[in-house]
Amino acid sequence: MNIWRLHGMKFIGNWRWFIDQDGCLRLWN
Repeated sequence: MNIWRLHGMKFIGNWRWFIDQDGCLRLWN
């Protein structure tokens, strides 16, 4: 699992979403 340079990170319940440096929103199950 690669770790990108994160601009921000949050945890919502069982779902994790983080914003990469490009500002793209990615959602992990």
